[in-house]
Amino acid sequence: MMQLCESPALVLLDEVGTGTDPEEGSALGVAVVDYFRRVCGAHVMATTHYSGLKMYAANEEGVLNASVEFDERTLQPTYRLIVGVAGSSSGLEIARRFEIPDQVIGAASELVKDSTLEAVEYLRRIKNEAEDAARLRAALEEERVAVAEKFASLERQAERREHQRQETFDTALRETVQQFEQTARELVSKIEDRAERLKLEREAAKRAAELKREAQLAVGKTSQPVRIVRGGQVIQAADKANAEVGDQRPFEPAYKTASETRPLKIGDRVRLRSFGSIGIVDRIKDNEVEVRVKALRLREKLDNLELVEEVAPKQETGKFESLRRASGAEIKLKGADLGANSELNVIGQTTDEAVDAVDKFLDEASLASLSQVRIIHGHGTGALRRAIGELLKGHPHVMKFSPAPSNQGGTGATVVELRQ
Repeated sequence: MMQLCESPALVLLDEVGTGTDPEEGSALGVAVVDYFRRVCGAHVMATTHYSGLKMYAANEEGVLNASVEFDERTLQPTYRLIVGVAGSSSGLEIARRFEIPDQVIGAASELVKDSTLEAVEYLRRIKNEAEDAARLRAALEEERVAVAEKFASLERQAERREHQRQETFDTALRETVQQFEQTARELVSKIEDRAERLKLEREAAKRAAELKREAQLAVGKTSQPVRIVRGGQVIQAADKANAEVGDQRPFEPAYKTASETRPLKIGDRVRLRSFGSIGIVDRIKDNEVEVRVKALRLREKLDNLELVEEVAPKQETGKFESLRRASGAEIKLKGADLGANSELNVIGQTTDEAVDAVDKFLDEASLASLSQVRIIHGHGTGALRRAIGELLKGHPHVMKFSPAPSNQGGTGATVVELRQ
């Protein structure tokens, strides 16, 4: 075989080295196997009971031990190939099972060299450790599968919780947005109502100023001189252009409260008790009524409305007839001391409060025929000064305005000249 062997080749050796001295046979078997591997380059499969060959396979790179399992309890082969572990012959144990006398077994054990016994014990220990490792691998695999299933279950639970959390968040967000939109609509409605109220008040003040001028013209046409009295003192003759009419009231539309009360219906004219404007009922729902006041639509409670009816306008003949007929008539003014009413202090108020107060103050000052007033707003952040300036720019009573002189507050106050 050695002479004919050429690579590639497969060499099968059964019980190589037997039939001679065990030590020499073991050494010869190792040499033969090594020759076929290195010189011939063949793949070698060799069966043996020699410990020398088993140790050769364990220590030589490229050589691997393998054994066929044998059940020592039943003395039956299991036909299970164990790769990586050398088998143990167990000859003495098998001899004992065949009922060879113990003294023979004992004598044989004493004759076996210590190195051989150690090799047999080593192989047996390796086999046991291999079996333990196999059982451990099986247990670890079971544990790995269990951990993987547990992890997958936890991941599914986390996904469900995240989905529930997202749904809860979306619901809370929708509710918050709805509440914000409702609050915004209410605020817009209040702003529209306030804007309409300010507009109506300004129109009333403008109409009052026109009525005052008509009264002045009417007084100027009388043949008798008319005196203007304030605080019990005559201050000016009525033929002056700036004469004032006493106890004047803002202009009111030509409506009066209906004599018979009845449920409101669409199309009725009603008065808003909050600021006296007249509107038309457009819609009625439960206890809330939608009223159209010029270009605006307001929502009011029924309790804040009263049914009105139109009245024919009075003839202007005799409107100031008593003034014409009265000889030496006196027109008494309602206003208080001009010095006290020519100044308004809004320091500490919010911008909305200050703008509302200044608007009313200008109406009263115009009715009192003041030519100039002063508004004290302080320096601060400048928010009050800017808000009041925006109001003064388009106000019907204001002719011009400017910062006060340094001895009257400087930029902390504004001086306003009113239309006469």
